[in-house]
Amino acid sequence: MLSHLAIKNFKSFEFQQLELGNLTVFTGLNNTGKSTAIQALRMCLSEHTAGGPYISGLGGYAELRSRQAGTTEEIQVGALTEDGREISLSISKNSFDHIGKELAPLTQFISADRFGPRVGLPAIGDDISSLSIGQNGEYSAHFAALMEGCIIPDALRHPDAQGNTLKAQLNWWMSDIAPGVRLDYGVQEKFDMSHLSVDGFRPTNSGYGISYALPLVLGLLTMPASLVDDSDPRVSHWFQRISDTGACLILENPEAHLHPRGQTGLGVLAAMAAFSGVQVIIETHSDHVLDGIRLAAKTKQNILSHKIKIYFFTKNSSQSTIAEQVTLRPDGKLDRWPDGFFDQHAKNLRALVSGKA
Repeated sequence: MLSHLAIKNFKSFEFQQLELGNLTVFTGLNNTGKSTAIQALRMCLSEHTAGGPYISGLGGYAELRSRQAGTTEEIQVGALTEDGREISLSISKNSFDHIGKELAPLTQFISADRFGPRVGLPAIGDDISSLSIGQNGEYSAHFAALMEGCIIPDALRHPDAQGNTLKAQLNWWMSDIAPGVRLDYGVQEKFDMSHLSVDGFRPTNSGYGISYALPLVLGLLTMPASLVDDSDPRVSHWFQRISDTGACLILENPEAHLHPRGQTGLGVLAAMAAFSGVQVIIETHSDHVLDGIRLAAKTKQNILSHKIKIYFFTKNSSQSTIAEQVTLRPDGKLDRWPDGFFDQHAKNLRALVSGKA
């Protein structure tokens, strides 16, 4: 597991060090640096640096270097593992140095820009390193088919599900988001396609929330799971990587297209998964997701509140990012509520009462 993240001279960050927990939550107003912190972490943990450390479409050194940094200063991103080993990425104008990347956990990033309901979905490649839910959740159907026999750990099992495999557990967890929903999925490998149905109908006849939530639930259930059938080398390689280096799941805006009940349920599930074998990092604007995490901390015995880290991102007068930690107590309460930290509902109620917007 990763214990710390340090970012220097990267976009809106002059210098910031963040302690990471089993579950880490980034929140704050728009354009305060939450996505930037995730971008920095993804670059630091990436295996694919032969053509450079950059993420496609997000710019190179000139765009990523902080405006407060000198023109020759390096961008630096570092992550520490729990046992004190370092993964570091240094970027200058014409070169980069990536040290310790072999220590990086198997990392899945699921973007806010997820696939909506689609009749057909792409299939996962045959290469052993290709197994993934996909940044946009595009491989969800094929991934679920490959993983359906894996065993979900006891602490992560839905109380109403009778079986312990992903196939038995997935529909129950999804039904907490969309009551009574039943999913079916399959693969047409000859056509490099996979497909998903919802209650026997094509997904385009269901709401967006199911398609948006599915890759998140898949990641949270499978990354702490265990392998039973090793007949597919892609699946065996995936679980061996997790055994060797650990697992990290990064989720952007899990609340997208979900009713508050579903958002709360995802918060609970994320907290349960984070204490079952996968490190979870969430960027969210949802007080309901946060409430789910707080409820889990209060009601689930194996969830330790001091290993849940919550950061509220703001900018100072020079437009540099400041990440302020808010402490979660064992009773689910927070030690303080900075101005702008999930307080808009209270502000709106006061305005309604006073008649002053």
